[in-house]
Amino acid sequence: MAKEINADGFHTNFENFINKNIEFNGLIGVSVHSLEEAVLAEKNGASYLLASHIYKTDCKKGLKPRGLDFIKSIRENTFIPLIGLGGINDENLEDVILKGADGIAVMSYIMADENPFKSAQKLKNNLIKVR
Repeated sequence: MAKEINADGFHTNFENFINKNIEFNGLIGVSVHSLEEAVLAEKNGASYLLASHIYKTDCKKGLKPRGLDFIKSIRENTFIPLIGLGGINDENLEDVILKGADGIAVMSYIMADENPFKSAQKLKNNLIKVR
């Protein structure tokens, strides 16, 4: 679909990225859940990494979060942009950035808020302070 609409890029999971012969002339983001996946994704041409999940989150109920050291280990072993995901909010995003993430992605934080615009604005303002 990304090819058909001439998209600048698309995002996929690690298994699809490694197991399918993806030919795409643009950005390709890859979700990773281990250091090994991150290194392999970079080695195979990923444009950026989405590492998850960092903190406890309702989107991954019952699964143990990987924590900030997960971000740190990926940052120490890869060079492409790194995005943290999972349980990130306006109070802990600074820690994710300081451990080496280039940015963050959120789901529950905004979807569960009565005022998603306001929660997104908080994230933006806190990211500006960290940088």
